[in-house]
This record gives sequence, structure tokens and C-alpha cells, in this order.
Amino acid sequence: MKTWFHCLIVSCAGAFAWGAETEPQVRSWPTAEAVEIAAKLFAEMRAKGTQSNGVMLGEWGTHTAAITVRLADGVAELHREIADFFIVLEGEATLVTGGTLINASEKSVGELRATAIKGGEKRVLRAGDMAYIPSGVPHQLLVKGRFAYYVIKAKATVAAKP
Repeated sequence: MKTWFHCLIVSCAGAFAWGAETEPQVRSWPTAEAVEIAAKLFAEMRAKGTQSNGVMLGEWGTHTAAITVRLADGVAELHREIADFFIVLEGEATLVTGGTLINASEKSVGELRATAIKGGEKRVLRAGDMAYIPSGVPHQLLVKGRFAYYVIKAKATVAAKP
């Protein structure tokens, strides 16, 4: 499983950098290093009294990678021009996708946030699982205890319609 995470991160970075003008820098985050980063993020979160924390691992033009940790549910959201990939490092959460955003507001251009999702499909995510959420799809993580995951964001080639 450790090799799988490692290869996926490197592959995603390479795939989305196709056609870049400069040679992309190859980066990798062994699972042990990612778990250590997550542990530090959980400790910082405890010290601050917050329910989520994260760190950006890198930005490569049209995509980014981060590690995020949570002790509480995330807000419901929709990205019109960004697709999300989640790779679970630790814990369990229910990913709700589709449905309708409740009390949605646009926080920035193409980025909607809401209090919840009405309807939608539920999937349980556990350590080792990966999820892909295309642009334009409402989504929300409902967390059960400690939850740590990679978040890879990639600019969609075609923006989702409002």
C-alpha cells in the first residue's frame, strides 16, 4: 500500500504536467512521512483548539497536493473548475457526493460552500481508499473521529456549468 500512495502522487503530478514548458520536478511522499506530517497537524490542531488543519505539499501550475486532517465534518462544497482526488491516510469518513447544496453561497469565483447536501450518494472511505470528485459535483466529508488524507486538486479542462 505504501508503494501505491507513492506511485499515485508521482503519477498524478506527471500526468497533469503534460505539455508544461519546463521539466517538472519529481516529488514523492512516502506513507511514513505523510503519516508523520499528519500527526504533527493533529498536534497543532489540538493546541489551537480547531477541528481541521492542513499543509500544502506543492503547487504545479494547474494542480496542487496537500495533506489535511479533520476531527469534524467538512463543509459541503462545489468547485466549478477544480476536480478533487482524496487518498485516505488514516481514519474513516463518509463522502457524500451529488445531491443539492443547502444554503449555498459563492465564497470566491466558482467556489460554492454550503451547510449540507440534500440527497446525494454516500460512500465510506477508509485508510488506503481513493476518491475522485469531478468539477461541478457537490461533495462533503462526514468524519468519524480522526481523519487524515491527501487532497489533490486539478484544474478541470472544461468548467462545470452553474
